[in-house]
Amino acid sequence: MTRIVAVDIGNSYLHAQVFETSDLARTPADPMDADPPHRLHRALRAAELASLPTDVGWFLASVNRDRQEELTAWLTARGSESRAISRRDCPLAVALPAPVTAGVDRLVAAVAANHLRDPATPAIVIDSGTATTVDVVDRSGAFRGGAILAGAKIAAEALAQETDALPFLEAPVSAPAAIGDTTVGAMASGAYWGALGAVRELIQRLAEELDEGSPEVFVTGGGAIWAGPLSARHVPDLTLQGVALVAAHLLQQDLQA
Repeated sequence: MTRIVAVDIGNSYLHAQVFETSDLARTPADPMDADPPHRLHRALRAAELASLPTDVGWFLASVNRDRQEELTAWLTARGSESRAISRRDCPLAVALPAPVTAGVDRLVAAVAANHLRDPATPAIVIDSGTATTVDVVDRSGAFRGGAILAGAKIAAEALAQETDALPFLEAPVSAPAAIGDTTVGAMASGAYWGALGAVRELIQRLAEELDEGSPEVFVTGGGAIWAGPLSARHVPDLTLQGVALVAAHLLQQDLQA
């Protein structure tokens, strides 16, 4: 049995989770017995990271180079081995004109969706964080791309910064009234129902263009609040599961080398 720490380094948060993988002869190995993920805001806080094992391999999927370098330096100082996952590491066909442009966070989430979906059904993966991504995995398991739009936090910050009277609004954690009878209520309605409407429209358009039948929809990150309205499968640690699956794939390759 092999323990690894999977890390998802985003632009606003870093998530880390311990996984145990067994039987690395299988591709991919199943993530099992996962502890709750650690959610670290902005700067790394060593006191929280210290509770994670440092004597195992750390696998990093990052879209923020500065934070990746900071974590790598922290691990090196503690004698821990780490590996930054690249697009080439993912056991995933990438059917894009320029595969190098796809963010590794989107690809590892697609790896996890491939592992979880019905093999006869395409999948759409919705991950809402600093940005919201709505991506397609076709029946063959290939990543086909999708759409990227501003996440709730960016949208709220833009309204507050670019207007004279509108306040900053935290992203709604539940469905507000559609008719906002205050400024804040109207902003909450726009943030929730506007974003949900955009994502719902994208699901329909992506499915029509893919033309492979009704897709299985997965939501993760802040998109969890849309799971019910979208009849989607909520997988809180989808990206981290993808990192763990890629790690298992790489460890298997190392064993065969």
